[in-house]
Amino acid sequence: MKILPTLVMFIFVVTVAAQDSSSYTTSEIIYGRKDGMALTFIKLTPKKNGKGKAILSLVSGNWISNFSMAGRYILKSIYLVNSGFTVFFIIHSSQPRYAINDEVEDIKRAVRFIRYNAKNYGVDAEHIGIAGSSSGGHLALVSALSDDKIKVNAIDPIDKNSSRIQAVAVFFPPTDFANWGGSKSNVDVVKLRKMVAGAFDFKTLSDSTGIYE
Repeated sequence: MKILPTLVMFIFVVTVAAQDSSSYTTSEIIYGRKDGMALTFIKLTPKKNGKGKAILSLVSGNWISNFSMAGRYILKSIYLVNSGFTVFFIIHSSQPRYAINDEVEDIKRAVRFIRYNAKNYGVDAEHIGIAGSSSGGHLALVSALSDDKIKVNAIDPIDKNSSRIQAVAVFFPPTDFANWGGSKSNVDVVKLRKMVAGAFDFKTLSDSTGIYE
């Protein structure tokens, strides 16, 4: 049942990528690995009049992110690329397997990766912005406002870079979970909580048992 929508989205992304010869170039890059899978982002780079500034656009809805969702994010952001910004469409791990804290770590990894490779990407490492809508907006806020813990002794040189964000722009992010579905809300909270339950299923790896608890 999902094959046709996925195929349509794939064709759309390929069509967008085919426009490389006009005003920008497109590439998909692995920025990290988790549990045997690759974490990727799609980079759109303007061919001329580049501002040297990066915008991270979080591909996220209901704390779920995948390649098939990227097409509509790219379509809505072409004007940014045409305005000279280099835009990175970040695909992060998803609920129900991964919770919000896991997804935030992916996003911070993407920021560090882009900052580490800033010269290669033609962007200023000190001018990185982040944007998102819905769960992407929430993740953008958490990533931008949480502690910036640099691993000075990390083996991976990417982890020695800051995950600090210089600018944030979000659209309709959920922010007050304690009062979700108050008396003035028209949201079916019970249904919504079931849809996003995995995002709040926080687990920690136990040193004693070796399993997530």
